[in-house]
Amino acid sequence: MTRYQAELALSFCAIGSQYSLDGDVANAREALDEAIRIQQTLVQNNPSQSDYSSQLGATHNQIAMIDIQEKHFQYAHDRLQQAIRLQRQSLESNPAHPMYKRYLVNHWKLLAVAYKGLGDQEGHAKAMSEVSQLSGQQASIRPDSSTAGNSQSSDISERLEPAWHAYQQKFYFKCARLYSEAFEQDPSLVADPVAMHRYGASRAAVLTASGRGVDPPE
Repeated sequence: MTRYQAELALSFCAIGSQYSLDGDVANAREALDEAIRIQQTLVQNNPSQSDYSSQLGATHNQIAMIDIQEKHFQYAHDRLQQAIRLQRQSLESNPAHPMYKRYLVNHWKLLAVAYKGLGDQEGHAKAMSEVSQLSGQQASIRPDSSTAGNSQSSDISERLEPAWHAYQQKFYFKCARLYSEAFEQDPSLVADPVAMHRYGASRAAVLTASGRGVDPPE
């Protein structure tokens, strides 16, 4: 039942993302709100599962992006405060996770945009300071791929982070390829019922097939 709920929530996130891309804000919000409802239950019933709180934070981030596009900066601010709290909670539970800190950086970056829209210069400066600090920490804790016993996990992490970057740049073909390489090296990434890797890979593949990508020639 828990796995079904997690998969269902990710499906609503994917639907919401598609509606958002198509400019259908009302249906995007409805789908994402349904994902939030399911994910909140998952977090409440599984407090030790850090992926659930991380995914809930990511969904709040998605809605905040819509709020910012519509210039509802206060709503975005409130959503992002929740996202940051949830992502910090996940990071504290699993500091070695390759993506939690990346998501947290994104939440702070978007919060900086919300503060700017609100005309809050102090808040904007604080958010950007958090981004700078977290980005520096990311560089300092990056795994050493030459360390014996850690090379495989490092290789996977090095593929997942660029896959995320490629997605943000709308390089969807490259994103799907990097996910595929990581899955081939570690099949457990696909089987994990709560991680978002499979969702990210599927989303990139769909966007590639629909011609939405802007990949440069490789």
